[in-house]
Order: sequence, then C-alpha cells, then structure tokens
Amino acid sequence: MIDSNRRFIAHVAEADPGENLQLAESYRQHPLRLVAVVMGDVFMDTDIQRLWQSLNRRLPPDENLREDRQHVQDFLRRAQSKAGGRESLGAIHFYPPGEGQKYIPGGHEIRMPVGVERVGLLLYQFAPGMVMAATVAALPSDLAASLFATHHASPVQETRGYGVSFQFVETAKTRELERRLREVADIGLLPAGTGLLANNRFPAGTLVVWCAESYPSDDDVTARDVTRVLGIETWGPWWEGNDRRLYPGVPIDRGAHDDRGGYSLVIVQPTSDADRTEFGSQEASLRYHLELELNDWLPLLLLNEGALLLGNEAGRLRERLSRRANARLRWLWSLWLASLVGNLSELQYRLQRLTQAVKMDGDRRGFQQFPMMVMGPERFGAPPKQPPRGIAARIAGWLREALAEPKERAQPYNLRQAALERLDRLTRVGLEDVRLSFECARLLSEIRSTNVLLVLTAVLAFLTLILVVRTTH
Repeated sequence: MIDSNRRFIAHVAEADPGENLQLAESYRQHPLRLVAVVMGDVFMDTDIQRLWQSLNRRLPPDENLREDRQHVQDFLRRAQSKAGGRESLGAIHFYPPGEGQKYIPGGHEIRMPVGVERVGLLLYQFAPGMVMAATVAALPSDLAASLFATHHASPVQETRGYGVSFQFVETAKTRELERRLREVADIGLLPAGTGLLANNRFPAGTLVVWCAESYPSDDDVTARDVTRVLGIETWGPWWEGNDRRLYPGVPIDRGAHDDRGGYSLVIVQPTSDADRTEFGSQEASLRYHLELELNDWLPLLLLNEGALLLGNEAGRLRERLSRRANARLRWLWSLWLASLVGNLSELQYRLQRLTQAVKMDGDRRGFQQFPMMVMGPERFGAPPKQPPRGIAARIAGWLREALAEPKERAQPYNLRQAALERLDRLTRVGLEDVRLSFECARLLSEIRSTNVLLVLTAVLAFLTLILVVRTTH
C-alpha cells in the first residue's frame, strides 16, 4: 500500500505541469482583471460604538484641512441615536505607510498586506440606527493572471490507514487566492466579532469585482476552468444589469469550509478616454465609480446574508434549548436559562430591526434606489415561444390594445424584488423560531418553578411534622 501511494503521488506530480498549462491557456482565452475586493457589514445601534472605537484608533488627528475623524464621529453619533434618514460620507482612503503623503492634502496610513495599493472606507446610514460600513481594497489588477501563470502542485495528503486524499490543481490556486482575500479581511478597519456578519464577513459579506471583455459562460469548458478557480458560480442563477452581471460565490475552498455566501461582479464596460487620462487605468476608473454606487445596492445584499446567519442562529438556540431541557442534569436549569433567554432577546431585536429597515418607506418598501438587475435570460426566465396566430386573431389583438386604457408596464422580476422577498421570508421564519423558543423557555421555567415550590412545600411540611412531634413529646 505504501509503494502504491508513492507511485500515485509521483504520477500526480508528473501530471501537474500539464494541468497548470491547461489552466493558463484557459485564462489566456478568458482573462478577468481584478477591480476591487469589497468587504462590508451592517452595524446596528448596539454595535456602532465598537465601530467608532475601531475607526478612532486608525484615523489620525485632523490636520491639513482634513477633518475625517470629526466627520466620522458626528456621523456615527447621529446614526446611533436612530435619528434622521439616509446619510452617507464620502470615501475615506487609507494607504500603506509612506504612501499617504503623495496625495493632497495627505492620506491616512495603516499597515496593509503586500500588494494592496489603497483601501477606501464607505459609511452609509440607510435606516435609523443602522450603518453599512464597507472597505474597497485595490489589489493588483493582474492578480488572477499571476495566479494562473504560477505553477501549483495538486494538494495530496496521506490519511490514516495508508489512504491518500487528492484534489486538483485548481483547488490549490483557489486556496492561494482565498489566502490573499483573507489578508484583506484582516486589515482591521472594521472591528472583529461585531456587526451583523461579525466573523463571517469573509465570505458572506464579500464582493469580488472583476472586469472583462465578455461575460464568462458555463457552456464553455475553458471559461469554466477560470470561473471554478475564481469561485464564480456561473452554473447557478445570475443577475444582469447595465454592462454587469452579479454571480453568487467568491474564491473559497469548498472542501475545507462550510462557509457559503458572497458575490462576484463581472463588469463589461469600456472606459472613456477622459477616465483613462484621469485615473490611469480602466480598473482605477471602475473602482472610483464603484465607490459612488455601492450605497445604492450593497446594504440590501448584506441584510440578506445577515438574515440567513440570524436564522441559523435561531435554529441553533432552539436546538440547544431542546437538548438542555432533556439532559440528565436538567434540574440545573437556572444556571443556563437566563443566558439563553438573553441571547434570544438579542436575536429577536436584530431580526425586528431588519424588518424595520425594509418597511421604513411605507408601502413603497425600502431600497428604491436599487439598480435594475434582472435574472439572466440565457438559462432562467426566458418566456416560452407562442404558436403563430392567424391574421384575424392578430388584428383583433391589435384593436383590443388600441382601444384599451394604457396600463403601467410591470417591471420584470429583478434582484431587488428577489432580495426583499428572501429577506421577508428569512426574518419571518427566524422570528417564528425565536417565538417558539421563548414559549418553550417560559413553560420550562413555570414547570421548574412549580416543582421547586412543591419540593419546598414538602420539606416545610416535613419540618413542621417533626416540630409537632417533638412538641407533643
């Protein structure tokens, strides 16, 4: 068995160069250039103070006509008080040490991973007491090209019992890209462990933005090689807008993690000569416009990911309550029930705040500024072809349309509508789980309290009996 494993590993090592060349050729035919890596989260009023403490440590004192620290502090104070409506701050940029002085009137400097050129911080209060904070990191645009050009070995690992686990070269490339993105997530502008997504910002709150000359297609084998490495799920439903497509998925090793979520945005948009002259590259121009438009649609996507995480947490608390109620030492309920009820109360508050954010505009519902993005017609939503009609039927149809009163044209099924429906469903199910858990905890508390009273009554009766016997004798 050991000799067989050695021969297998040697065979895999011999096949690796061919696999790397095949992937490099696929990327040459379907190149994707990196525009930005966006990592965002939603902070409610209970989290905003932690957000300010994190930003305050990284914002230098105001000087040289820059008052970013004071502006951020005032903005977060207003947001924490749940006052006002929508409000945003312009992008605040951070640079590696020694690079900020190249910009007028100077830029903020923090430590960054190797290769990160700058990071833009976006703050947007989209609902009372709720702030979206997102970082837009500029990495080398040829990151994918260098990844496909580098030789990677197939991950092979010996397991117990003389076994061997084997994965493909594309998995090794995905792991390398995932490592780079996790370094971006650990820059530290946003506080760890706080927020709606908290420790799940990668991948749940991550948006990887690419630009290309054409959209990748899952029907093309060579394009599929590229999208699998980059984590773009072209085989599932995707949404298309003006010169862009939004796909689910980010670069993450699915075999090593249970984490899901995140989005990949592919932009097919030519850059004007004026933008090229001003920004120097197509990627820099697209990144600038991306920072201006993220406030319109990123909060709704983050709320969807957060609602999914909160729903899963509600299920875990319900299961924990059931397990503890049937445990052998369930009579020690008072030691853990209060903590569980506190967690349920916090969860219920967050789910209700999500519902409030959607309904803040009344009957129109929220996020009216969300851009129109419809489901891809190539695989989904294509209307069936109608059989040809006769001339008389067509003339009658034209007359009915001409004589009928004009009706407002209904919008096609779009990403905003789908996201709002999913958010409603997730919050409704999560709140129902919390309600059932509260009811179960209340019944358990009443039963245990009744049992304790019965035991105390029995003990009191027994002591009374002993006292009476002693008195009579």
